[in-house]
Amino acid sequence: MVKTCWRTSTCSAKSSSTYKVVTEFLVSTLRAIADQMAVAPLTTAARVPGVQNVYRLTIRYHDRRCRDSVATILQSRTMGITMQIAYRGLDHDRAFQHTVTPQAYTSFHALAQRIGFDKLPDQPDITAHGLDLWLLERASVMFYKSVIFSPDEAEGTYLRLVDGLRAHLPEALRHITLR
Repeated sequence: MVKTCWRTSTCSAKSSSTYKVVTEFLVSTLRAIADQMAVAPLTTAARVPGVQNVYRLTIRYHDRRCRDSVATILQSRTMGITMQIAYRGLDHDRAFQHTVTPQAYTSFHALAQRIGFDKLPDQPDITAHGLDLWLLERASVMFYKSVIFSPDEAEGTYLRLVDGLRAHLPEALRHITLR
């Protein structure tokens, strides 16, 4: 039997492999949100001619109080910076267009670079139940990185990432409650 230790900092090798399986499950669950809403894969969006960089934030509300959402932010030489947000079950999952100021995007991108997003591991000690989960992904033509974290349990670098999203890309976090 494998001992799980979601909230302790001393995990055995067996439980860390269990943690990896749980993390992979959470990532696949979050990616399925975009798939179910027919949002194009991030790597496909990154390969569009002129696109320099793409971020995607997928939000899953554990208690279904709001609609799950997928926000995709594209930096393109031809179109500038654009954001599309799709909400699960709203208007047939159609993506809504938003504008992002170059200053807001540049500030967030600089923050992501400063905190080492491209090498940041998934947040340790997160669980599959009882927490809202965010999956932040970044892609360019030949690069892909994703990090899963919970804004409710964020500390240190993850908290800086949550604060950066709230400060610079608040439209990506806009939620729509279920009726």
